[in-house]
Amino acid sequence: MSNEEKQPQENSLVKKATLPTSPEERDEALAKIWNDANTIRQYFADGLSRKDFAIFVGKGRLLGANPFTEEIYPAKFGGKMQIIVSRDFYRRKAQEQEDYDGHRAMAIYSNDEFSMVNGEPKHEVTSFADRGKLAGAYAMGWRKGIENHFFVSVKFSEYNQGNYMWKQKPETMIKKVAEAHLLRQMYEGILGNTYTPGELGNDNLTQEEKDEAIPAEAVIFDEDE
Repeated sequence: MSNEEKQPQENSLVKKATLPTSPEERDEALAKIWNDANTIRQYFADGLSRKDFAIFVGKGRLLGANPFTEEIYPAKFGGKMQIIVSRDFYRRKAQEQEDYDGHRAMAIYSNDEFSMVNGEPKHEVTSFADRGKLAGAYAMGWRKGIENHFFVSVKFSEYNQGNYMWKQKPETMIKKVAEAHLLRQMYEGILGNTYTPGELGNDNLTQEEKDEAIPAEAVIFDEDE
């Protein structure tokens, strides 16, 4: 195929990937993306069975996720097709809600002073030079009109996958897990029925599968749901 023949198609893909800023126009543009089944299959779902492809398109359309920015994509995990939704998509959906009032995530180390007092986390980093062993992370979030904040905590030992990213950036990864848990809790009606890769039972995977496992900032749908 000549460069002249490729150019219109490439320009069309760039246009699809660039969404309007207003929610209404963005939803309309995303609907058009998911209605173009040929493009979705060619660029994001080549090799999926008809059943898996239908599930992928249905989930993507329902969530309003953009496959061009990797907010959603299918992958094999433990020999099974999974639909991956990124942590950044969680953030976007939360920030689009009128009552969203912010959230934050923090890592906890063994030398930190951490306690819960009347449901409130009390956390003090006594020394950045020597915080000790990474113990876990917590996340807090707020919604307008709701007096109490949302809170979740996760243990590093329960979610550490032992692959490259968890070895290189353990604090970043466990904070992403806590953040995903929090945002799902805050907006269960929008983000419910998803869970993080660490909840899939990675202890049963081979080391090769662990090294290729999907990232902690992603959340996934089980194809059997």
